[in-house]
Amino acid sequence: MGEPESGRELPQDRRGHGGSGFGGDPVRRVQIGMLLLFGSLGFAQEGWEREHEAGARAAKQARFAEAEKLLLQSEREARRNSETSPLLARSLLDLAEVYRTEGNYGEAQARYEEALKIYTRQSGEDSLQVAEVLNKHAELYKTLNDYAKAEPLLQRSLEIRQRKLPADSGEVAQVQNDLGELYTYRKTGKTSQAESSYRKAVGIFGKTVGGEHPDYANAMEGLALFYSERRQFDLAVPLLQRILEIREKVFGPEHHDVAVSLDEIGLATLQQRQYRSAISSYERSVKIWEKIFGPESEVLSPDLNNLAAAYEGLSNYTAAEPLLQRAVRIDEKALGPTARTWRLICIIWQRCCT
Repeated sequence: MGEPESGRELPQDRRGHGGSGFGGDPVRRVQIGMLLLFGSLGFAQEGWEREHEAGARAAKQARFAEAEKLLLQSEREARRNSETSPLLARSLLDLAEVYRTEGNYGEAQARYEEALKIYTRQSGEDSLQVAEVLNKHAELYKTLNDYAKAEPLLQRSLEIRQRKLPADSGEVAQVQNDLGELYTYRKTGKTSQAESSYRKAVGIFGKTVGGEHPDYANAMEGLALFYSERRQFDLAVPLLQRILEIREKVFGPEHHDVAVSLDEIGLATLQQRQYRSAISSYERSVKIWEKIFGPESEVLSPDLNNLAAAYEGLSNYTAAEPLLQRAVRIDEKALGPTARTWRLICIIWQRCCT
């Protein structure tokens, strides 16, 4: 059987890695609270706050189309007052996170860069606001597999946070986790550094937020995927299942992050030829992605292909074929007619190797 597809690079926001700026980040709450104390801004701050907080709330609940609309409104509201206000920088940064999640990388890149310029002018190049932008901008580069650009941003973010914050702060742990991811997937040979970074992050979050918190699950996810990448499934799968339990308890059974966990379990079990378990995970995740992004979204394609591969592993070609055909249609719509040729080649290769 052909190599299963590892799926989408989402996470990150989905996980809060680097993050998603829509969780309970105390630095972010203080920033917004301080901004709203100043009455000298010559426009209706209440309007900005209303649109921005509604947009951030929608993003946290994985309602990304709604979040994009609301955060765009908050960006326009901020621009009416000033092109350099901290309120505008906040809107830009949170909107960039939504665009990154949606795969609109050009729009995300432009807003990360503008937010960084504003925060550098307003707060200084070694401020916590700058560190936050650097961390999230690095996540975009990681999503694009541009690790050479991501690493210095993460290192600089870590240096700022280690100087400004306690050693066991969640923000320091977050960068440690993100560096662990980078060392894992960049193939730098820094295996020990990757595992060490992950374990530091898990330890900090376990101490500060506890073992039932999404941030703890996010940190544990990095360690689990590190083990999966090394095919240490006996270590990876129990962690992935624990992460799924936490996310279902916190977010409910149909949340974006729950679908990500199901994908990760599905891939790990598929790689071990545990086909029935993989089918169970992928069938659930496909339903969630359909609800969030729609039935024709290209986000579905890796899951459909892997679900088909699991059915083929059981010699159930009747179930596999319509899934593969659907993946072809989605790829062709997103990537053009050549996608059909490549998908058919993959299908033939998989069947020959089964």
